[in-house]
Amino acid sequence: MVAGLGHELRQPLFAVKSIAQLFSCASEGERDALVASLLEQVGHMEQLVDALGNYSRKPQGASIVDVDGVLSQVCRWLGPRAARHGLSLCVIGGAAKAGSIDPVALTQILVNLGNNALDAAKGRVEFEAEYTGEDIRVRIHDDGPGLSVSSEQAFEPFVTTKPPGKGTGLGLSISRQLARDSGGDLMLIPSESGACFELVVPLWVPES
Repeated sequence: MVAGLGHELRQPLFAVKSIAQLFSCASEGERDALVASLLEQVGHMEQLVDALGNYSRKPQGASIVDVDGVLSQVCRWLGPRAARHGLSLCVIGGAAKAGSIDPVALTQILVNLGNNALDAAKGRVEFEAEYTGEDIRVRIHDDGPGLSVSSEQAFEPFVTTKPPGKGTGLGLSISRQLARDSGGDLMLIPSESGACFELVVPLWVPES
């Protein structure tokens, strides 16, 4: 649990550091947007800490979530990092449907997958959301070298293909568990180039 929380907090802390670096050279007009992003990241860290406090409690059920909205927010957070490394980050399509998932969990999953994709990418990372008629599928695809482990090994705790000191091997394991706890799933799917992960988000079905 401690290792998992440490891994999850590292992501928004990295974003806060990036925003602080941008702030010093930003114009007065740009600073308002950076402050708003900074407060979003701090709020996300507070939610992660609250989630740890609620870990032993009975789950209260998923919430109705605007999947496209969360995806756009995550891309805004990852945008400065992508730009700093000369990488293109884009969103293709849209689900146009509400999902049934904890919004904090969905954010954690997408941030983990997005950061992994940016670590591996040579030039481009794509997020693609689609309503299939049964659920919502979000695919994260990078143009990097791909993974050197099997689709199941990739999700084992502490398994990483990153150099020593660059990864804990917990991100994918945590992300899949979060997805499955919400009734969805996370899979590594075949790709002609790079790596492609597909997140299955259950649809929100209003009670009759």
